[in-house]
Amino acid sequence: MRPLSRITRYVLAELIPPTFLGLGLYTFVLLTNHLFVVAEKALSKNLDFELTLRLFAAGIPQLLVLTIPMAVLLGCLVGIGRLSADEEWTALQSAGCSPGALLRPAGLLGLAGAVGCFCVYSFVVPSASYALRSLQGELIFASNLAADLRPRAFYTDLPDDAVLFVDEIRPGGQRRLERVLLIQEDPQHGTTTLALAASGDLYPAPGGQPALMLDLYDGVGYSFQGKDSQDYRMLV
Repeated sequence: MRPLSRITRYVLAELIPPTFLGLGLYTFVLLTNHLFVVAEKALSKNLDFELTLRLFAAGIPQLLVLTIPMAVLLGCLVGIGRLSADEEWTALQSAGCSPGALLRPAGLLGLAGAVGCFCVYSFVVPSASYALRSLQGELIFASNLAADLRPRAFYTDLPDDAVLFVDEIRPGGQRRLERVLLIQEDPQHGTTTLALAASGDLYPAPGGQPALMLDLYDGVGYSFQGKDSQDYRMLV
């Protein structure tokens, strides 16, 4: 492999610092909203430090896909602008250097940014998304789920993409749910379950198991096959 010339290394040394500075700045700005969301969940659910840190870190890779190209662009603009402002580019031209002396380092930096962005998007983002989805389940069990429910609002932060609707929530220790609608899909069997009940109780499974228990009273259930609402069976 042909080694880099001294001029190429020098120009790269001018481009890299503002690139990392821009990466940190852009990432911090885009993480501001995510930070407030995590802080709100941590305070409302009284999460411990480890779970809060994991929840915050899981949102960083998705932003790096956006901030890496922006940081590379900023690094090239700032670095080449400084060379021009200090008349170093004029000195390089006087020494017989062509515009390729600037294009080669900028191209190498852009290639490195593209490879880094591809690696983050292909390997880190899927793992972070899976971890974030797992953390959503831990957040449910970290507090009393019934305390997070709001009457006449669809609640979608349930495992297995379930949707829960409660018309009224009776005050008290258990907070009995009144007029409950539950929709849950089963991708393995391709079925959708629809349950309607006059009342119900929602609570974590006993023994510390990572599951939720929903007891419905005075209700009826239907199971649909696929998306055909005409083909259903009643659950007893």
